Amino acid sequence: MTIPNAAPRRGDVPYSDSAERQLIGAVLNNEPVALDEGVNKLNPDCFFVPENRAIWRAFVWLWSRSDPVTLPTTCHALSELGYIDSLDKLLQPAGLSPEAFIMILMSENWSTYGCGAWAKMVEEYAERRGLIKTGIKLVQQGYGAETNWVEKYEGMF
Repeated sequence: MTIPNAAPRRGDVPYSDSAERQLIGAVLNNEPVALDEGVNKLNPDCFFVPENRAIWRAFVWLWSRSDPVTLPTTCHALSELGYIDSLDKLLQPAGLSPEAFIMILMSENWSTYGCGAWAKMVEEYAERRGLIKTGIKLVQQGYGAETNWVEKYEGMF
């Protein structure tokens, strides 16, 4: 069993898969508590891991419709938004369906209380990735480079 990094290591892209997963699990396990901590203010683009970003987009879609966030409603939202097939492809090498992946996130969640701290971590890492992206653009402009470095490294951020 591989233990995921809770925080980025030197030279890594700033993100925490653990914080993203805990936050998603917290919302799924006890949405009212999570909403009390204001987690619904997060933008889906704050999430670095594509699977997590897709699930958060489903949450935002559900909240916009005043629907509850549950396993069935999240899977329905993923399907309605066209993410279910891309999630299938991402998760297939691990032998997981989107439903199984979401159930794992729910089972890994330690506690809903404190999910505001996970939301803050996710948001701070997103801000740092944004600063790095802006820095790359500035360096590119400074050198007058024809190569678009941002597009070249877009997948990393």
